[in-house]
Amino acid sequence: MKGPPSLVPGAYDYMQAQLRAIGAEVELLPDPALATGGQ
Repeated sequence: MKGPPSLVPGAYDYMQAQLRAIGAEVELLPDPALATGGQ
């Protein structure tokens, strides 16, 4: 989970899958934050 996923759509999708697996993270982080790779 390192690097800006916004640069690679595949990485973004991968992160989304990981966050869904975690569950709570999905609720805490909005998509825009993930798109920017921000925290």
